[in-house]
Amino acid sequence: MKGTVKWFSSEKGYGFITSNEDQDHFFGVQSIRGSSLPDNGDSVEFTPTMGDKGAKATNVVIVKKAPQVAQKTSRADDRITCPGCERKIVPRIIMDHGSIDRTVCPFCTTTIEDHSLLGMLFSLVGFIIKTFFILAKEYPVALFLASLSVLILVLLS
Repeated sequence: MKGTVKWFSSEKGYGFITSNEDQDHFFGVQSIRGSSLPDNGDSVEFTPTMGDKGAKATNVVIVKKAPQVAQKTSRADDRITCPGCERKIVPRIIMDHGSIDRTVCPFCTTTIEDHSLLGMLFSLVGFIIKTFFILAKEYPVALFLASLSVLILVLLS
C-alpha cells in the first residue's frame, strides 16, 4: 500500500502514515526498511496490519523524499549583556509596593536599571549636570550660574 508520512519523531522513534485511502497507520522505527529515517511528507510504501490499538504499518520503505522546506528564521536575540558577569541575560524585575523598583541580572544580581525614585533622581541630576557642562563651553557664565542654582534646588528638595 502507498501513503505519505503524516509526521515522524526521530526522538520518540515513531510516527504516522496516511494511506491513499485516508487512513492513519502507526509505525515505529523498527518497521522502517532501509538506512534512512522518513521525514514529514515523504512518500512511502508499507504493509498494512491491524495492531492492538488500530491500524499499523510494517515494512515501511521510502519511495520518494519530500522537498525540504526552508527552516523558519530564528528570532532575534533580545537579551542584553550584564555589565557585572558579562553573560547574555533577560533582566529580572524587582517590584516595591506595586511599582518597578529596579531590574537585575538573574545570575549575579547586578542592578541593570534603577527605577526607584532615588535612582531616577540621581539619573536626572547626572543628566542635568552633564548637559550644563556641555552647554557651559558655549555660554560659560550664564549657564554656570543657572546650573549652580538648579543643582542647589535639586539638592534642597
